[in-house]
Amino acid sequence: TSSDSSSHQLGPSPRRLRRLTAFVIDWGLHAGIAAAAVALCDRIPELKPFALLAALASWAVVSFIHRTVVQRAFRCTAGKAIVGLRVIRPEDGTAPTFGYLVKWWLIGLVGFVVSQEVPDEDANGFPSVVRVCDLSHEPRPVPRLRVGAVGGGR
Repeated sequence: TSSDSSSHQLGPSPRRLRRLTAFVIDWGLHAGIAAAAVALCDRIPELKPFALLAALASWAVVSFIHRTVVQRAFRCTAGKAIVGLRVIRPEDGTAPTFGYLVKWWLIGLVGFVVSQEVPDEDANGFPSVVRVCDLSHEPRPVPRLRVGAVGGGR
C-alpha cells in the first residue's frame, strides 16, 4: 500500500548517520596519526623497517586515549562532539566511568582482532550514544528497545 511505501525510509536513519559520521571522523583522526607515524619512520632510515609497527602502535595508543581518557573527560570523542552526540551508560543514563570505557575498548579490540567485528550498540551494556539535546541535567535511565519482544511476555 501507499502508506507502507511512504513510511519506508531510504538510506540510514538520522541516528545511524550521526553515529556513522562520528565514526568516520574518529577513524580519520586515528588513521591520520598512524599515517604520520609511518611518514616519520620513512624519513629516518633506521626506523623504516618499523613503519608498520609504528602505525599499529600509534593507532592503538591514540584510539585508547581518545576513546577512554578523552571520552571520560568530555563524554564524547572528537567525531561525536562534531555531530552533537554524547556517551552514556545504558543502565542508568550517567556518564561512563574510565574503567567502563576501558572495558568496552578492550572488548572492541579483542572482537576486531579475533573476528574483524566489534560489538554494536545493542550489545548488553555497550555504551549508548545520545544527542546532546536529549540529555537532561539529571541523569535518568534510557529505555532499551527489545527486538522481538512482542506481546509483552517476559
